[in-house]
Amino acid sequence: MKPWIPLAIAALATGVGLANLASASAGLNGELGRAFNTQAVSALVAIGVGLAASRVSLDTYKRLALPAWAIGCAGLVVVLIMGAVGGGARSWLLLGGSSFQPSEAMKVLVPLALAAELSTPRHSKVTRVLVVSALINIPVALIGMQPDMGAVMLITLGSATILWLAGLKTRWFVGAGVAGLLAAPIAWASLFPYQQERILTFLDPMRDPSGSGYQTLQSQYAVAAGGWKGTGWFAGTQGRLGFLPEHETDFILAVLAEEWGVAGASVALVLLFALVFVGLYIAGKTKHRFTALLAAGLGGQLFWQVLVNAGGVLGIVPLTGVTLPFLSRGGSSLLIAWATIGLLMACAGTLGHGRALLRDPVAMRLVRRPAKPAAS
Repeated sequence: MKPWIPLAIAALATGVGLANLASASAGLNGELGRAFNTQAVSALVAIGVGLAASRVSLDTYKRLALPAWAIGCAGLVVVLIMGAVGGGARSWLLLGGSSFQPSEAMKVLVPLALAAELSTPRHSKVTRVLVVSALINIPVALIGMQPDMGAVMLITLGSATILWLAGLKTRWFVGAGVAGLLAAPIAWASLFPYQQERILTFLDPMRDPSGSGYQTLQSQYAVAAGGWKGTGWFAGTQGRLGFLPEHETDFILAVLAEEWGVAGASVALVLLFALVFVGLYIAGKTKHRFTALLAAGLGGQLFWQVLVNAGGVLGIVPLTGVTLPFLSRGGSSLLIAWATIGLLMACAGTLGHGRALLRDPVAMRLVRRPAKPAAS
């Protein structure tokens, strides 16, 4: 696979996102809103970051993975001390006239650190378990204290995907699921009231249609109003008339579905899932364990983010504040999405190269293992 393929797909997805945001942020007179202008500038910066990231060697990424993870965790600590509050969570660092969300960066830094650790030879399994547990649980705990349960969910699911692909036995995941069910009452009691309300609303949106269930119901109305073909660009009403809250961020897919219909929303989702396929394809073709784990981990992270956001819009997943990559408004989200593309481009650029980037061979579920020689 050529590196320009993920670049082209991401560029198309970004273009769809900007076109959709132009309508979502426009006033009734059709003038483009400030959100569109800000996002357009963020897109240029993010694309530049992605292209720069694609030029760095995977050897360098592997060497810097753990220090970068540590810096990311330090950013999460700083957020807890002096971060800005938004949407009920202390998740933002104010940097001059702009802001950044460190939890977004961990969506890349955790898979990068896990790929580096799981492709490094260890003499002790205990050491491996301790390091991997720390790489996952420390950022999850810090993000949970903000609290940003959407990011916690994504990092947990993405990490589990990498561990499964790396060869962790299925029984460990079954055991974790059983433990999670047993701990559910304790977890429920530890949730904030608004988080409990989100789960109850997910189970029955009509229990409070004008309150906690309002967002979900209005999102479903927008999707239904669009039908197959949509109402037309700049012709949607749910977002522009203010009926649908968070229509530029969490529910941007509902705006797209209303104006471009199921067909248009499907095209956008196909582009995003194509990037997931890119990651899995690279993982299945490479001869290097770090490349395979990193590409598959980043693809898995994108998969879960798209699934959770789209599920929330349709009312089949509880609302968690997860953005839709490349489409939702937000400089941090777009920057990290393009950093992901840069890493995938770097991984794609190694396919077909004979030079060994790492010493250990690939040993994962996605990779076809060579057949054993026949007994003589």
